[in-house]
Amino acid sequence: MDWSAHPIYTGLLLAVFATMAAKGTVWGIAGAALLTIGVVVKARMEETFLRGELGTAYDDYATRVPMLVPFAPA
Repeated sequence: MDWSAHPIYTGLLLAVFATMAAKGTVWGIAGAALLTIGVVVKARMEETFLRGELGTAYDDYATRVPMLVPFAPA
């Protein structure tokens, strides 16, 4: 069972949010927001590429596995 289609990005975001919580500053929140936007854009670009390369096989996978948040509806 796959928990996330992009587990490296999920782990990166977890680390970013943990750092933001530990810092507790406005700069930490701003940095986390910018990095989150960047990771989501990058993951969507990768999914577009994978759909082009793998076609319906990736479509089937993407309907079963959430992009970034484990256990979220795909």
